[in-house]
Amino acid sequence: MPFLKVNSKSSIVNRGSSIDHSPFSIHGKASGFTLIELLIVITVFAITTSLITASYLTFERNQRLKAAAQKIKTDIRFTQNEALSGNKGTGGICDSPSFLVGWYLKISSENGENTSYTIFGDCRVQTGSDPCPSGGTETSFNPKVIVFPSGVKITNLTYGIQTPTSANILFQPLVHNTTFWNTISTPPKF
Repeated sequence: MPFLKVNSKSSIVNRGSSIDHSPFSIHGKASGFTLIELLIVITVFAITTSLITASYLTFERNQRLKAAAQKIKTDIRFTQNEALSGNKGTGGICDSPSFLVGWYLKISSENGENTSYTIFGDCRVQTGSDPCPSGGTETSFNPKVIVFPSGVKITNLTYGIQTPTSANILFQPLVHNTTFWNTISTPPKF
C-alpha cells in the first residue's frame, strides 16, 4: 500500500487523484459570492422588506378604522339600551321629582380634529303636576368619554344635505303615550 504524499499546496495525492483543500478552485478563482451578487441579494431583500412594511402599515391603519367604526356602532346600541331600560344612573341624580329625558351620544367634528365622543344620561326636574314639563333644569349624569384609536378622528358629519359640526343622538325611554313621525323632524321636548 503506497503512502499518502502531502505537497506544499496542502493537497493530498493518492494514486493519481488529488483532493484540493485550498481556498482556490482548479481555475485559480476564489470560491464564494462576488460583490455584485451580494449587492443584488441585499437589494432584493430591501425591496421585499419595504413592500411588506408598507402593506402591513396599510392593513394596521384599516384595522384601527374598522375597530373605531365597530366601537361607535356598539356604543350607539349601548346608549339605546340604557334609555330603553330606563337607567337613571346611581347616586340619586334622577330620583323623584326628576324624570329621565333619555341618553345621549354626542359626536363633534369641530375643527376636524375630534378624536373622541361622549355618552351620558339626562334628567329633568319635574315641576308642578305635569309629568313631562318642557321647562325645568336638566342634569347630565354618568358621562363616559370614548377616545378613538391613534390616527382615527372625525373630520366631518353629514346629515342629509347638512354638514353640522356636532350631533347629539338622543334615545328616549319608552312611555305609554308614544308618537310616531313620518318625516324627519325634531321631536318635541317633554
